[in-house]
Amino acid sequence: MLTDADPAVTLTSLSLRRCLPETARTIDLDAADTLATLAQAPMHNPTDAARGKPLLANRSAYIIYTSGSTGLPKGVVIRHRELTTYLVWAKDRFEADQGSGAPISTSISFDATVASLYLPLIAGRPLIILPETEQVEALAELLASGAELTLVKLTPAHLEALQGLFGDKIASVRARLFVVGGEALSGAVTSFWRRQLPGLRIVNQYGPTETAVGCCVYTVGNDSAVTGTIPIGSPTPNTRLYVLDDSLEPMPVGVIGELYIGGKQVGAGYLRRPGLTAERFVADPYGTAPGTRMYRTGDLARWCPDGTLEFMGRVDDQVKLRGFRIELGEIESVLASHESVAHTAVMVRDDGPGEQLVAYAVAMPGIRLEADALSRALSKRLPTYMVPGTVVELDALPLTPNGKLDRQALPAPERQRERYRAPRTSEEVLLCDLFAEVLGLEHVGVEESFFRLGGDSILSILLVSRARQAGLTLSPRDIFLYQTVAALAAVAQSDNDRLTPAWSASDEVGEVPLTPIMHALLTRGGPIEGFHQSMLIAVPEGLSEAALVAGFQALLDTHDALRMRLEHYASGSGRLHIAPPGTVSAAACVQRVTLGALNETAQHARLQAEAQDAQSRLSPQAGCMVQAVWIVDMGRLLLLIHHLAVDGVSWRIIVPDLLLAWQAAMQDEPVMLEAVGTPFRVWAQHLLGAAPSRLAELETWETIAAGAGPLVPGRRLDPQRDTVSRAGHLQVELPVALTQALVTTVASAFYAGMNEVLLSALVLSVARWQRQRFGLTEHAIGVDLEGHGREPLAEGLEVSRTVGWFTTRYPLRLDAGGVSLDEAFTGGSALGTALKRIKEQVRSVPNRGVGYGVLRYLHAEAGERLAQFATPQVGFNYLGRFVQDEIAAGLSGGASEAMALAHVVEINAMTLETPEGVKLVATWSWTPSLLSASEVEALSQGWQQALEAMVQHVSQPGVGGHTPSDFALVSLSQAQVDRIESLAGEVEAIWPLSPLQQGLLFHALYDDSGPDVYTVQVGLEVEGTLEPERLRQAIEALMARHSVLRARVMHEGLAEPVQVIVSEVEVPWREMDGPLAPGARRAVSTSRGRAGCRTCRALYVI
Repeated sequence: MLTDADPAVTLTSLSLRRCLPETARTIDLDAADTLATLAQAPMHNPTDAARGKPLLANRSAYIIYTSGSTGLPKGVVIRHRELTTYLVWAKDRFEADQGSGAPISTSISFDATVASLYLPLIAGRPLIILPETEQVEALAELLASGAELTLVKLTPAHLEALQGLFGDKIASVRARLFVVGGEALSGAVTSFWRRQLPGLRIVNQYGPTETAVGCCVYTVGNDSAVTGTIPIGSPTPNTRLYVLDDSLEPMPVGVIGELYIGGKQVGAGYLRRPGLTAERFVADPYGTAPGTRMYRTGDLARWCPDGTLEFMGRVDDQVKLRGFRIELGEIESVLASHESVAHTAVMVRDDGPGEQLVAYAVAMPGIRLEADALSRALSKRLPTYMVPGTVVELDALPLTPNGKLDRQALPAPERQRERYRAPRTSEEVLLCDLFAEVLGLEHVGVEESFFRLGGDSILSILLVSRARQAGLTLSPRDIFLYQTVAALAAVAQSDNDRLTPAWSASDEVGEVPLTPIMHALLTRGGPIEGFHQSMLIAVPEGLSEAALVAGFQALLDTHDALRMRLEHYASGSGRLHIAPPGTVSAAACVQRVTLGALNETAQHARLQAEAQDAQSRLSPQAGCMVQAVWIVDMGRLLLLIHHLAVDGVSWRIIVPDLLLAWQAAMQDEPVMLEAVGTPFRVWAQHLLGAAPSRLAELETWETIAAGAGPLVPGRRLDPQRDTVSRAGHLQVELPVALTQALVTTVASAFYAGMNEVLLSALVLSVARWQRQRFGLTEHAIGVDLEGHGREPLAEGLEVSRTVGWFTTRYPLRLDAGGVSLDEAFTGGSALGTALKRIKEQVRSVPNRGVGYGVLRYLHAEAGERLAQFATPQVGFNYLGRFVQDEIAAGLSGGASEAMALAHVVEINAMTLETPEGVKLVATWSWTPSLLSASEVEALSQGWQQALEAMVQHVSQPGVGGHTPSDFALVSLSQAQVDRIESLAGEVEAIWPLSPLQQGLLFHALYDDSGPDVYTVQVGLEVEGTLEPERLRQAIEALMARHSVLRARVMHEGLAEPVQVIVSEVEVPWREMDGPLAPGARRAVSTSRGRAGCRTCRALYVI
C-alpha cells in the first residue's frame, strides 16, 4: 500500500519506524522535536499556503484501501468534494455540535471512522481516543460513565457485544446517538437498546468506501419488538440510489436488483487502477448533468413500499465481517503465494460460535502443511481482521460438475482439542462453563485456548460480559494475553467496585440562595406562576399507571430542583427551599386524560385546554414545580416544569431519566437512577460566595451597560402594559443555500462563530433602521445575550447531570463603528470591518458573562451600581442546531398572560434541518406599544439582507481574516493584525519573542550593514548520486514541519516585536553544476557567509 500510495510523508512512531521500508519518508509523532512543534502549533485551521497547495474541491482528501480480488488491495480516492458533502450533511443531521465528544472505537483504516474523527472536530467537540487493544471494553466503560456523547459510531457486532457488557449498568448510559454501519443490522440487536434506552437515537447508515462513508440512512423507530433486518433507508441529500437490472433498467418495488449510487458523494475512483475504475464507476444514465457517474456497489437491494431500501446481500465474493469489507480472493491470493500451498479457498462460516473466516488449503506435492505457520505468514501480509481463524488442510478442493469450486461442499473445520483437564477451583469451574456457553461447546478443559476453540475478539467481549455478571472481572485484553481457563482464573478478580456519591444527602436539601437569573425573573414584574417549559414525551407501550407514577416519583426524588418551594415571595424578592426526597408526591402531579373519539380539531382544542389547566396548577409558592398530563390513548405525557426549576439543558437529563425509570418500573425492578454530580443547592451557594471575587469585573460591566443604547430612543417598557398577552410574533426562515453559506464559508473566512455572524447582521440591520426611523448616525446598540451558564467555575463542581435553571444573561454593547452602511449592505469591505469589530466585542466579555449576574444580584454594592442602567431593549439567543422531528415534539413553554415582557424585541434563532436541507429559523417577538409589525418586518428583512451581503462579501478574493482575539499570546490592535496579514500573507500564528530572541533581534537591528553573525551555515558534501529535486522537496518538507522556520520577525509600528508564523515560505534555490575545485567551493561558501546571507538567502547545491 505504501508503494502504491507513494505518500509524501508517513506518520509513525519511533517504535514502528523499523517496520517501514527504508525509503519511506517519515515523521515520528512521539519524537521530542515533533512533540515540541505540535505544542506550539496554531489553534486555527491551516491555510492554503500552509498546505502547500490550494485546498480545492477536486483534490484528494484521503485514500482508504479495501480488499482487492487480485490479491492486491485497491486504494479508493475520496476528494474534498465528496468528504465535505457528507460532513456538512452529517454535522447537522447528527447534531455534532451537541454532547461531550465522540469516541474513536474503530480502526483508522475503516471509513466508518471518518464520521467519528471529523464530525466532532469541525463542530468543536473533543475526540476520545480509546485504547486500540481494548476498544469495545473501553467504549462500554465510557458509555457507562454517563457521558452524554455527541455520537458513537458502531458496527452491529459492536452493538451486540456492548449489550452483553452492560447488564445493570445500562441505566447509566447517556449516549445521544448510535450510528451503526458496516454490515447488516438486525432488529434483534436494536430491540434491546430501544427497550432499555427509549431516548437513544439509532441510525442505520449504509455506504461503501467508494461513496464517502454514508449515503443512505434509516432511523430505527421506537418499536422495540421489531424483527428481521433493519432497512438501510433512503438517500442522503445530494445522493441518488438506483436498484437496476443487468440492462441498467429500474427494478419495480419489491424486486431485487443491484444497487447503484450516484450524486455528489461518488468518489474519484481507484488509485492507479483505471481499468477497475472504469468497471465500477460507470456512466449514470439517470444523472442530472452530462458526464455524471454512478458507482456499481455489487450489493443486492430492493425498494420497500414506504420508499426505503432493504439490503439483500452481495452479487460477488466480497463479504462483510465485523464491519469490514473483505475480498475473499485477496486472502486466497496471499495464501496461494505461500511456497507450501498449491490450491486454496476462503469462506465465511456461521456454523460454529459466531461468524469466522475459514481457509482451506491443498499442499504442494510431498509437503505437509503447518496451520500455525500459514497463519503467521498471513498475519504478516494481511490486516488482523482478514486472517482466517482456522486453516483446514484438504487433499483436494471440492468441485462442481462444471469444474468450478463447490463452496457448499467445503467441510466445517474440526476443532483441535487439547488433552482435557477438569477444573479444580470455583473460578475455573465458572470459566469453563462460560467458555462452553459462549463457544457453543459441550465442555471445555482448563488448558484449552479460547481462540483455538473458535473464539474471536467479539466473542471475547461476550465472555468478559458473562464473567462480570457472574462476579469475575476480566478484560478482553486478558483473554488475548492468557487465553486458557487456567491462566484466566489466576488473574480474574472479584467485581466489588461500587460508585459512591460525591455529595451527601444533606447537601441537597434546605434553603437555596436565589441565582442571578431567578432574581431577574422575580424583579421583572407581573405574575410568575405560569412561567414554564414543557415537552411532549412518548410513553412506552403497555406502561401502567402505577409504573408511570413510580418512574415519575424516582425522577422527583433524584433531582432536587424539582422539589423546590418559593418562600416569602413579595415585591420582587423571596427565597427557595428544597424538600427531602419523597415529600413531593408524583401521583398528585399527574392528571390522566382520555381523548376518546374526538376529531383532530376537537383533540387539539382539548389538549390546549389541558395544557392551560396544567399551567394554572403550577405554583412555586406551594412547592408545585411540576405538572404532567398523561394522554392515555395518544401514548404521550405532557410534562410542564416551572422555569425556576429547569432550563434547556436540563431536559436532556430529565427525559432519558424518566424513560429509564419507566422501563425499570414496567419490569418490577427497583428504580435506581444515576447519581447527580453537584446538587443545585451547592451550585447556588457557590455563586453567592463567589460574588466578592467578581468585583474586578465591575467597572467593565458598568462601561458595557452604560453604552448599551436603546432600540427605540426615549421609550421604555411598561410592565403593566407590555405583557405576554400583547406580544407580537414573526417567524423567518432563511433559504437552504444562504444558511449553508453562512454556517460554512462566512464563519470560516472570519474565524468566527455563528453567534457572532448573526449578531453582526443584527447590528447592521438595527443601525440602518434607526438611521431611517430616527435619523441616528451611531451604529451601536445594546443587546441582552443568554448563555447556558454551566461554566467550570471551580474545581469539584460538576453539573452535567444537575437539573435546574443555570442560564446566564448579560448586556453587551455592540458597535459596528463608523462604517458605510450602504457599502456594508452591498457586500463591500465595510461589512468585513463591521463583522470583525463585533466579533471582538462579543469575545471581550469576561468569563462568558457569568460575573454580570453575580454582581448585579448577589453583591449589594455592585448591584446598586449596576441597577441604575436600563436593561437592553433587544434580546438575542442563538439556540444552535436541531433536527426538525425533535423540534416538532420538542421543547416549548409559556407564561402567565400578565407577566411583563423582558425586551422591546427578542430574537430566538436556531439552525433547523429539513428534508430540503439546513435552514436558519428565527422567531421575532415584540411589544406592539413600542414597535409596529411593519417595523419588525423591516428589521428582520434588514437582518436577512445583511446575511446575504456577507455571503456575497466572502465570494470576493482576499476578504476575511483574523482579529486580535485569535492571537491570545500577544497584544495587537485590529489595524496591526490587518497590516501583518497584508505583509506576511496567510498567517498561522503570532507569538511573542523569547528573551533570547529579543537579544538576537537587538544585535541584528543595531548593525544592519554587516553580516548577521548569528546566521548559522552548514556545508554538506554528499557521496554518491544526488537528486536535486528530492533534496529540494526535503527542504520544503522541513519548512512545513517546523513552524519556527517559517517565522517572520516584525517590529515596526508595534509596541513589542512579534514573530509571525506564515503558512508557507518559498525557499530560494540555486543549482550550480560541478565538479568544482576546492578553491571554487570555498569561494562560494565565503561569498555566501560574508554578504549573501542577508541579501540572497539561496540554498546552493553544487
